[in-house]
Amino acid sequence: MNDITRFLAESAALPHRSMPVILSTRLRLARNLADENFPGGQTRQRQVETRDKLLASLKKSKYFDKATVFEMEQLLPREQKLLVERHFVSKELTAHPGAAVAILPDQQTAIMINEEDHFRIQILDTESDLSKTLSTAQRVGTALETLFSFAFSDLYGFLTACPTNLGTGMRVSAMVHLPGLVMDGQMEKVVRALNICGLVVRGSFGEGSDATGSIFQVSNQHTLGEPEEKIVANLQEWLSGIVEQEKNARRRILQRNRTAFFDQIARAYGELRYAFFLSENEATDMLSLMRMACDLGVFPEYVRSHIDELLVESQIAHIAFRNKIDDFSQAAEQINKLRANLFREHFSMIPPPDFAHL
Repeated sequence: MNDITRFLAESAALPHRSMPVILSTRLRLARNLADENFPGGQTRQRQVETRDKLLASLKKSKYFDKATVFEMEQLLPREQKLLVERHFVSKELTAHPGAAVAILPDQQTAIMINEEDHFRIQILDTESDLSKTLSTAQRVGTALETLFSFAFSDLYGFLTACPTNLGTGMRVSAMVHLPGLVMDGQMEKVVRALNICGLVVRGSFGEGSDATGSIFQVSNQHTLGEPEEKIVANLQEWLSGIVEQEKNARRRILQRNRTAFFDQIARAYGELRYAFFLSENEATDMLSLMRMACDLGVFPEYVRSHIDELLVESQIAHIAFRNKIDDFSQAAEQINKLRANLFREHFSMIPPPDFAHL
């Protein structure tokens, strides 16, 4: 069993919580060594040397010694993309020489090494309480500070490769599922309001990505001159408002034409259960409808966790990895067939939609 296979087996054994509207939260801290040039200012050889030095120090620490480490250059393209699909690493990290990621056993803390900064500390969670996520991130940051001296300015705070990360070096975000606002034509208005208040809305894989399946990432824009607690509290407040607006939008959709909406859900269920060919985008859009239906009680509560699992497992690299497809960029048709097989298998165990109580 290789490291990735063992890692996925360990992931399957971990408890997973599924919530309506909010899929997950993430808090990221950017840090750089005080005595080294930033990764972009280092030679390839120096980047590798820095990575090896950082990993050696992490392995000696009781806080990080049980971490699973993946060096990007040692992974196959499908394995790199699999880690991207699970949000443990960024797409940019896979292209950097001397890059690695260390993932703690609970698979909530991932430390990217030699992306844009020497460290990108990520706390991934399915909790909606961002203050708890911040506490976890602060503990990890403190543990790293016992091992390394970070670049810091009394005037600007933590120094980072990108000026927009100066100060706390913190980005906090939530992955939110907003099909109601999309179907109700309200997303543009919500995005404008969030931008005015210092928040940015992107697709599920960050800047430049699409919001397939009505899944959006909402995060802070500014890190300089604001305390971490204030940044977190601001996003937390807005998240509560977004959740309420999403619920209101869903109510309006039901009031406007529930028959047409129920038909959409029933058709999506039928296609996911019986189709023989499914692209990633169309599958994600239909899973989005299934997830919304779970929130409305059309399916039993446990089905939402099943849908969340399929949102991950039906991605290209996951299918390529599971079926040992090396060049997944040239196997789109085969992967679309395998994806449909996956859905036929899983949806045979999911009961048909029940609209009786709505």
